[in-house]
Amino acid sequence: MLVRHKLPFNHWLLDIYSIDLKPHVDSHIIVPNGYSYILCIAKNKVSINSKNITKDTIACFKPTQKVVSIDCHKPTTVIVAKCIPTYAGYIINNEQKRIYNLNHLISSKHSRWSKQLFNSNSDLYLRIQLFNSILSQLNFKTIHKTILDNIVLYIHACKGKISIKELTQRYSCSARYIQKQFKSIIGITPKVYLNLAKLYYTLLELEITIKSEADVTILNYYYDHSHFSKTVKSLLGVSYSKYKSSKSNLTSVLLCEDY
Repeated sequence: MLVRHKLPFNHWLLDIYSIDLKPHVDSHIIVPNGYSYILCIAKNKVSINSKNITKDTIACFKPTQKVVSIDCHKPTTVIVAKCIPTYAGYIINNEQKRIYNLNHLISSKHSRWSKQLFNSNSDLYLRIQLFNSILSQLNFKTIHKTILDNIVLYIHACKGKISIKELTQRYSCSARYIQKQFKSIIGITPKVYLNLAKLYYTLLELEITIKSEADVTILNYYYDHSHFSKTVKSLLGVSYSKYKSSKSNLTSVLLCEDY
């Protein structure tokens, strides 16, 4: 079960919600969407794409091309923070791993909050407020928007339907600069990121429209439905038919993310 929580988010944090998981029953799925995520895991360990993450952990991952599945071994509640893509990159910068243990970030400055944050018996909303406060006060490379921040937010405003050339003209920077910033901070190339954003918003539209799949894919700048299907397979790692067969689970996640 997913529960949203209204908090005064800063520029970096877009959303915070909690999920209650039961073993062999619930699985929370994050469809690749170009955003980064930070998870607070308390009481019991969970697995993220079959990789075990210990309890009392703050885990972070950059934007990913693969569907992220969060499962548990025992009943547990996970607090999930959805962030702009560069947020995770400024914290973990230049490393190649996708999942990071960020406990050291609260071990000193916010040690007084640590015990309460990971105490599953504490009030959930209070724990979420603490999590929001900790993430809002971390020290990163910058506290101001950079050109890269503006670029990724504009890509989402355009739903991925823009070219790198148009981005260079709009932000008066070179394609080489954009390429370098994406690779070092976000972890994927701008071309892959654009394709990922366009695919994500196309999948969203397919869930709520009465238009045919062929019309939607063409309106979203795919040559035809075959081109769209190949893109799904290339970016998500599963065929479009397999994606659709499991969309009863994925649809709810897609809709709660952006609608």
